Amino acid sequence: MADDLRQNSVPAEFGSQDGRLADPAFLVNGDPGEVAALLDTASGPEARLAAAVYQVSADAHREARRVVRRQLLALDAARYGDRDLAARISAVPVEGEPEVWWGVEWATGSQVDSRFGQPLSGHTAKVTGMAPAVVHGRHCVVTGSYDDTVCVRDLATGQLVQDSRVPEEEIGGVEALATTVVHGRPVAVSGNGNYTVYLWELEPDPDMLQLGYSGHSYIGEYGAGFPSAVATAMLGGQPVVVSAGDGRVEVWSLSGTDIAYAHVWPLGGGRGSPRGVIRALATAVLDGKAVVVAGAYDGTLRIWELPDLREAKRFRLPEVGVFRLPAQIGALTVKEVGGQTLILAGVGDSLRLIDPATGRHIGPLPTGHSGAVEAMATGVAHGRPVVVTGGQDGTVRVWPLDIGRQLPKNPIAVLAFPSAVGAVAMAEDGRLVVGFGHEVAVLAPRWPVRKGTPLHGLTHHRPAPANSPRG
Repeated sequence: MADDLRQNSVPAEFGSQDGRLADPAFLVNGDPGEVAALLDTASGPEARLAAAVYQVSADAHREARRVVRRQLLALDAARYGDRDLAARISAVPVEGEPEVWWGVEWATGSQVDSRFGQPLSGHTAKVTGMAPAVVHGRHCVVTGSYDDTVCVRDLATGQLVQDSRVPEEEIGGVEALATTVVHGRPVAVSGNGNYTVYLWELEPDPDMLQLGYSGHSYIGEYGAGFPSAVATAMLGGQPVVVSAGDGRVEVWSLSGTDIAYAHVWPLGGGRGSPRGVIRALATAVLDGKAVVVAGAYDGTLRIWELPDLREAKRFRLPEVGVFRLPAQIGALTVKEVGGQTLILAGVGDSLRLIDPATGRHIGPLPTGHSGAVEAMATGVAHGRPVVVTGGQDGTVRVWPLDIGRQLPKNPIAVLAFPSAVGAVAMAEDGRLVVGFGHEVAVLAPRWPVRKGTPLHGLTHHRPAPANSPRG
């Protein structure tokens, strides 16, 4: 990371070494070498916790700009379970930098030292997917991981509402996750590395047993390659699940008392072959037709029509378009931008707007990530539509979608994380949910607006790529 630091001076009034370590302003603005020299001297509980928080990302703090250091420190404080310290760190002013757009609200701490603070338990392997859901009337986030668990957490507090696990004999890791509603009940669908698609109850109730689901339900098994992407949609008022991987795309109807197998599209390549592996799926309506959009590692973008499911049988999905993009497609969604429905795709390390009729990108390419885009979500920030991207470079970037049929050169916000970002979601109230490495964090909106400064005119700097290995 290039260090463009001009450190603030640290007043002599900081007092004792413990007092200095417990001061958020010193942690954010103090010289990293000076702070590091004091870590081993901490004796009181507040100072010891502050030292532990600083130590988590100490390597990054040495070279990080202060605005990035503030973000990482607030995040690590939340990972230790100290939401008050996280808030006080986020509130520290950094000269020449805007206030934070999103402040860290809570984070899991599966990889921090449990001797300090009260960290929330988290996943024990990389977080691979997440989606919002309303469970028992509570706004929640559902997350899936390579640790074979699907967890439900309260969006506001991080409290674990449900923790479901694939049976020991069926382990393989959750590769992808989506949520939907069946008969008024929230459910999650996961594509797993054991070549199986599962349906998970999110609101267990005896009445739900009429559908034959108990905890988790086997939907189907892939013969040619594991389902690495899933999406949900409504067809003719019926909830459906689309799953895809290497070898085929399947559409499952979730109506009735049984899950009806619907369609198969053979892609070829065979089990274990990288050819044609689909990493990203989205469902949408284009020109009045329900479609599924699929993005593959080899840069192929495919669009199929989703026909009427009144007769569940095997047949080829009608093809709407096949396009070749210049790099792997790691994430995508479909959104109306500038009055036109467009595909938003993470192509390599960049975000692109794709015309579904031609497969060509629209407008100039914005400043992208320094690693592949792996996650994407859309929502509303400060009253304007946005798309959020997460990348292997350990950053989350927020882009406005209300400036016509193009993207700005720079995002309106860049958030740094200590490891690769594998999943993102955005709640209706503007909260950002981020899966980075093994952890999950929720950031609450603050919407800083400086007098006389238009929102699109804010200057942001690129955090350097995280050095931590991927989960």
